[in-house]
Amino acid sequence: MSRFPFCATGDSPQNIFKFYVFRFQIASAMHFISEKGILHLDLATRNVLLTHPHEVAKISDFGLSKFMSEIEPDEKFGSRGEEKYKFN
Repeated sequence: MSRFPFCATGDSPQNIFKFYVFRFQIASAMHFISEKGILHLDLATRNVLLTHPHEVAKISDFGLSKFMSEIEPDEKFGSRGEEKYKFN
């Protein structure tokens, strides 16, 4: 049984390596925008684009994104560090 059933070509070491590279690229992109004070608020597979042939993951659809300074802290909702934010 395949560990990655979504991979059409199976669990070859190259495919598993690509999967982890994509995960790292997405996490790096999200870290980068958070350092710039931006919350994406709609990260989903439909908003990750893969380039061809270089196979680079890119984050798209910033339509729901907000600057952290625009969001009011609220104790009832998700947290970022010590502050808590209401996510719509």
